Amino acid sequence: MLVYGRELDIVNFGDGTTRDALARDTETCVCVLPPAAFKDWGTVVARFEAAELIVKRVRTLYLDGNTASDVGRVCGVDGRPLEGAVSLLCIMGGLDGVRKMQSLCAAAAGELGIAAPLVATTAAEAADLVSICSPAPSTATLDSCTCCVVKPHAIKTGALGAILDGVIQQGYEVSAMDTFQFDKAQADEFLEVYKDVVPQYADHVVQLCSGLCVGMELRAENAVETFRQTVGPWDVEMAKELRPATLRAKHAVDNVRCGVHCTDLPTDGPVECEYLFKILS
Repeated sequence: MLVYGRELDIVNFGDGTTRDALARDTETCVCVLPPAAFKDWGTVVARFEAAELIVKRVRTLYLDGNTASDVGRVCGVDGRPLEGAVSLLCIMGGLDGVRKMQSLCAAAAGELGIAAPLVATTAAEAADLVSICSPAPSTATLDSCTCCVVKPHAIKTGALGAILDGVIQQGYEVSAMDTFQFDKAQADEFLEVYKDVVPQYADHVVQLCSGLCVGMELRAENAVETFRQTVGPWDVEMAKELRPATLRAKHAVDNVRCGVHCTDLPTDGPVECEYLFKILS
């Protein structure tokens, strides 16, 4: 995190008393969203956020038959529905996180008519799921794609689910997704092509490295230009006035805290996705 312009990493509890007081509150819950529920991934994430469950990581990965079977075995269910592209979520749920997630996932499955997300019921199950899924290959294609980055301010305000749902409902293929924490040098390198183009460039760099963000590789015909229309004008007031249905009109605070970053030039789509999903990952 950024404190008075200095980048600080919290690596552990300061003492045993703090650990005893806060460790259970920061326990990580793990959930797997199955391929069959793809059209409602954003809705499920939005329900988690509305219940004050904090997304620590969301990542798409491809589970082959053996890996899907291993995941199912850990949780005592048939793993076959998990074969394919899934979304793995790590959630900070507090003392009642697992129960909340189970309840929300069951409600979503019933109300939306989707395959129920798989929730780890114990810390051991959560650790096993992460261990099994971590080696699974990235789903990034780096082809016919554009890059979307949900900015830190939008993650902090619980807008990830709504943004993801907006992307999916517009018909984009979310071919890859992961959570990133840029340092200042990485943020500057990623945004370098915009240095002499975008107003308040230095502020954009600071915003990008101010917390967790979620990067997506999106595929569609003429992906870069099409998604720029979905995102809306870079000037937020113009977006709100002229394009109120766009992502920036709905989720931006100002021209720096603009909800999402999107690729500007058609040739840069694969380049930006490669930076996220090959270099940073």
